[in-house]
Amino acid sequence: MKIKKNEPTAASMLITQYARERGMSIEDISKQTGISYSHVTNLLNGVRDITPKNAKKFYTALKLSKEEQLALKEAIFISNKNITVSTKNKKEYVLKLLYWIVVKSNTLSITQAEKCMDIVRYGKYLEKD
Repeated sequence: MKIKKNEPTAASMLITQYARERGMSIEDISKQTGISYSHVTNLLNGVRDITPKNAKKFYTALKLSKEEQLALKEAIFISNKNITVSTKNKKEYVLKLLYWIVVKSNTLSITQAEKCMDIVRYGKYLEKD
């Protein structure tokens, strides 16, 4: 039998860092979020993805500032193995994806990214004067 080894994600390491800074244990996080101890452990070990619903619970439990919330949102976005794109959030997802492509991996020029974002926002590329 092959045992799959999971590793903490960028998001789980950030949550762990915030918890340490606040002197909180996994048990404290579990109590504050209402998420079971075993589920919190799975989230922090990278076994499970952090859902938006759970992220909000972490924001509240850890009393995260707006900057910390944004950092955690970005870490969750790049950490999650499965990304669900619904018709409700498709534009936002594509714009975030473009952001990560441009800013984090530098594979598109800003001009190319702007063209893509115009297509996503307006359904066509807007010619600039």
